[in-house]
Amino acid sequence: MTLAVLLQTWNAQHYQFRPFTEEHFREIAKLLQTDLDQLVRFRNRGIDSATKDDLETVEALFNRFEQVLGPVGAVKSLHLLGPNFFRYGIGRLRSVIVAS
Repeated sequence: MTLAVLLQTWNAQHYQFRPFTEEHFREIAKLLQTDLDQLVRFRNRGIDSATKDDLETVEALFNRFEQVLGPVGAVKSLHLLGPNFFRYGIGRLRSVIVAS
């Protein structure tokens, strides 16, 4: 899984004290499988299409990713999976959505 390999490099500080085990790999795979439908919704959208209705979904996605990958890993993973929608950290995305 490409995401897991990239995270080991992009999020090396997170893994400095947390080994990247086979169990962690399975947690990432489960996370992607569980949230695939939600992630696909954002894949080809830009941040300019964000609505207030998206906010709850985005926050839930971020929270689930953060539990497995830490905050930096969550932001980087979501950006990789939806690069035009998840361009910024969750706080910035929230402010864009609320302002629209």
